[in-house]
Amino acid sequence: MKMEPLISVCIPVYNAEAYISECIESVLHQSFTDFELLIADDGSTDHSLDIIKSYQDLRIRILTGNHDYITTLNLLLTEAKGKYIARMDADDRMIQDRLLWQFEYMETHPEIDALGGGLRMFGNTTEICIPANSGRPLTFLDMMHGNPLAHATMMLRREIIEKYHLRYEKEYILAEDYRLWVKMIQLNLHLENLPDILLEYRISGNQVSILHKAKQDEITKRIQQELEEWIISKEQPFILNSISPVASTGNQLTAIITFLNEGEEVIKTVTSIRQFAGETVDIIVINDHSYDGYDYYHELLPYNVHYFYNQKRKGVAASRDLGVELCGTPYFLLLDAHMRFYDMHWVETITHQLKQNDRCILCCQTKTLNKDKQGRVFEKRNVPMAYGAYIPFMKNAYLPDIKWKNKENCPEEDIEPVPAILGAGYAASKRYWKYIRGLKGLKLYGCDEAYLSLKVWLEGGQCLLLKNVVIGHIYRIESPYEVPSAQLVYNYLFISSLLFPVPLCILSFSIARCMNRQTFEEAVKLLSEQGEMLGELKKYYCKILTRPFEEVLNRNRFLDIDQEKDILYKRNLLPSIANFLIQKEPSQEIGIVDGIMNEVLFFYHYARFTKDGQWEIYADTLLDKALALLDTETIPTDFKDGICGIGWGLIYLIRQGFLNAESTEKTLLTIDRILLDTDIDAIDMSSFSQGIGGIILYWVTRMLYLDTQGKAAFPNQYYIDKIRVKVAEVLQQSHNIFMVNAASQFQYMMDHFTKLDTLQYVPSIRDWTNFPTFLAKKTQYWKPGIMGCTGAGLLTMLVLNSNK
Repeated sequence: MKMEPLISVCIPVYNAEAYISECIESVLHQSFTDFELLIADDGSTDHSLDIIKSYQDLRIRILTGNHDYITTLNLLLTEAKGKYIARMDADDRMIQDRLLWQFEYMETHPEIDALGGGLRMFGNTTEICIPANSGRPLTFLDMMHGNPLAHATMMLRREIIEKYHLRYEKEYILAEDYRLWVKMIQLNLHLENLPDILLEYRISGNQVSILHKAKQDEITKRIQQELEEWIISKEQPFILNSISPVASTGNQLTAIITFLNEGEEVIKTVTSIRQFAGETVDIIVINDHSYDGYDYYHELLPYNVHYFYNQKRKGVAASRDLGVELCGTPYFLLLDAHMRFYDMHWVETITHQLKQNDRCILCCQTKTLNKDKQGRVFEKRNVPMAYGAYIPFMKNAYLPDIKWKNKENCPEEDIEPVPAILGAGYAASKRYWKYIRGLKGLKLYGCDEAYLSLKVWLEGGQCLLLKNVVIGHIYRIESPYEVPSAQLVYNYLFISSLLFPVPLCILSFSIARCMNRQTFEEAVKLLSEQGEMLGELKKYYCKILTRPFEEVLNRNRFLDIDQEKDILYKRNLLPSIANFLIQKEPSQEIGIVDGIMNEVLFFYHYARFTKDGQWEIYADTLLDKALALLDTETIPTDFKDGICGIGWGLIYLIRQGFLNAESTEKTLLTIDRILLDTDIDAIDMSSFSQGIGGIILYWVTRMLYLDTQGKAAFPNQYYIDKIRVKVAEVLQQSHNIFMVNAASQFQYMMDHFTKLDTLQYVPSIRDWTNFPTFLAKKTQYWKPGIMGCTGAGLLTMLVLNSNK
């Protein structure tokens, strides 16, 4: 009596005459031979069936039927006799050891019900597709992110197919395999991927995934939506219908954990809390609409937690605000869902500090943890100790960006003020949180720490680091987000609109515009939808914020250890830079970037820095030389080498107290007149230093300066209209932060010309240049100019002055 084959290779065929021979032969030449090749012709109208019948191998069994793809797929499942069913498409080719590898793996892993693997593309491309989630059971979360299994690589346990009567469904055609995998996951079956290449997968323009992509995407989204609804239906009992605080237990502190799709880490975090704090803290866990299918409620049941489920995703900020609203204790600790505790005293330390003064946000010390692919948590070595964080207010990242602070200000103290909190593990009183309005206004995730830190310091409170309360935080090795979302960029813009002075708010918007214009525009639209709330919050914060923003800026002017060493090194080189500039050949240019005006800025600053009047005399001499050349020679209009840079430099020196206004007024009027006679349409649009950007910056600086003098701040309307057109083009096209920021300030002036004092603009060299970060040790390699030793010296003096 013939034994049934171990594997049934199942291939549906429809009009595949060009490829079916390659497909069949790749199966017949497998290193594993105990299989039947079950081929179902799906009503082909070409010579496919004739080609199939030409093969005389006894392992081949042919089925025929009318053209009905889903029925044909199900016929193959019904007719298969093997222990395992191996799927394949008629235009692909099996790797020679495919059946052997999958058979051996399934035999040694009886818990696996379905097994896929990698692909090597051929035809229109030669890419390799290795499953990112191989070597572990696939989860609901994997399914929600898209189809993680390549249909043509699948091997299925036939007894599972029969036990649950699994079949492909016609209403999900074009994504029928994805629907089948979802059903299997819902049945708690084990699906997995091998990391090996199992199949050569043909790419051509006739594939269903290309011809019917829109419809396939539509069905895929429907499957995902149905899966999400199925998962959420199990959470229905834990959805809040009304908000009422948790009943008092007599505890002083509540640990609030908000999460999305964190799996077992939520339980491990709660376990750690109970291990080191027992029942002395309440625990509120808010599931922010997880769709990974993990049974959080029952897993958390033994730990005496208050569990809530958001019927719609609220995001981290709104979920934390909800947690604070729900907590029945005077104090709380906000945690991520992947944290660890290490001592028995953290509850007492936090509550003691908040009882003394609750006008603060406490930040716990962070221990950096990572998690490997096997789920093992380990402390990351060689990570510098962090002492809170700071907001750098730089042009190379969204504002308000936030960074770790690696320098300790008060080594002898257990608690020290820090510019900003970071790393999760934030504690506060419920009273103070509600007073500063918590995280109101933020969307989804991101910017929590910066928002809270700025509000607390501006209100008159403090951000304090508790050095003796150490909490381990598992950080992702890789960020899950390739680019910031519109909601995250909205958060940056929301904070800057709400709390920043106007110039800094304009810079924040300019940075976001340059980073990604489309995302910026989406974020601005979101912001406009929140106009009423933004206005209400502004009014409220005007009443309660007590500190000037400049004080908060100064607190965040921080040099890390390496930066401090570099600045101190360059400080010692300042006399050498001054001597180098005196002894070199006199500059033939008068410009502010590389010419005489550049050196004028340096020597005025150097005179103030050294308190030595001889350097001021030398700066006066250089300035007189530059202005004399301005009167006698034809000078270009640009910022780099011409009159715009000279004019900006004069205003800068006046505003910094180096010059008096009367001595420069005649020169500035001359510059104005030359620019007003310039053909704006002929100026380069692509350049800042030698094009329209520098001219826009000059007019921004000039008009605001005139406004501070109580003088007419605008040139003629015809000229203004011309500049407006150029500004609009810059904002639409440019990615140069200096150009975009200058254009944005000009636009703001035009829209708010009756109250220019709100701009409070003070010229800064950083408005038009990035300073050099490197200065050669040997003077023979030095060059003058803003990107040479002159710029390095200027930066050093400016930094030392701002960090006094």
